[in-house]
Amino acid sequence: MISKVGQFNDSLLDRQVNEIVANQFGNLKEVTVTFAAANTTTKVDVGFKADRYFPISKSADVRVWHSEGSDDRYIYLQASGAATVVLKVWRNKEG
Repeated sequence: MISKVGQFNDSLLDRQVNEIVANQFGNLKEVTVTFAAANTTTKVDVGFKADRYFPISKSADVRVWHSEGSDDRYIYLQASGAATVVLKVWRNKEG
């Protein structure tokens, strides 16, 4: 995540940096999953190969993984208890 800690003297550059910081999550997808019980595995269709993810909110410990294969548009989640989890997911453009 990019955080702006100062202001540039050049107003054009400052505006460009403000736009980058404000829109840095614009191409990411947000996924919300609710678990009713502990140790339940849930398969979530994110629509693309999401190999990067981080939790925005969670009410239990959660394990997240993805597979490399024909079902690579899915991520899998498993919670330690009943929980609601919100993740930001995206595709690493380098890989």
